[in-house]
Amino acid sequence: IRRKKIVRLLRKLRAMRRSCPKRDQLLMRVGAAKTDVGRAFGFVIINLPKAGEVVTNQTFTLPSEVWINKPVKTDLKTEENSH
Repeated sequence: IRRKKIVRLLRKLRAMRRSCPKRDQLLMRVGAAKTDVGRAFGFVIINLPKAGEVVTNQTFTLPSEVWINKPVKTDLKTEENSH
């Protein structure tokens, strides 16, 4: 399910990047996409334009692939026994 949400998010973000809306509208659209995908949003790193910058392909960038932004749990047994 998380993979489908990430794919849906990336599809929306690429469509936003092609349309190049104004910065305020872009932030609102990114926020709406964030609420749609939930916690899966944390796995994608997005570079947004700073205040006063024009939205272009250089200021609004997306990763070419999804970067894992969270540490991976390697030892699940110790976590299960910590109760």
